[in-house]
Amino acid sequence: LNGEDQDAWKYFLSQNNIKQALKNCRTPKQQAFVSAINANKLFKLQKYDDAAKFFISSGLSFETVCIKYLEAGQVISLITYLNLVLDKLKARSEAEVPPQP
Repeated sequence: LNGEDQDAWKYFLSQNNIKQALKNCRTPKQQAFVSAINANKLFKLQKYDDAAKFFISSGLSFETVCIKYLEAGQVISLITYLNLVLDKLKARSEAEVPPQP
């Protein structure tokens, strides 16, 4: 069957195999969905720094994630998240700057 693997990411997600689910995502929207689910799961397990790594690519708003950390009293992990945001912004801006002659 053509395209039988198009929903493989859903299968791996249902099996809690995040790494394979992310590998099998075909669109950024799918990747964001998987990342958001994993980030929230890790957050509930109080693995706040690990969650931050997935919140970065989750598509959740910056404000939503910051409030989540503040409400949980996780200021140090919020700083980890903020540093990841800054790293992502820096990488993006460096990629957009044309090289100087």
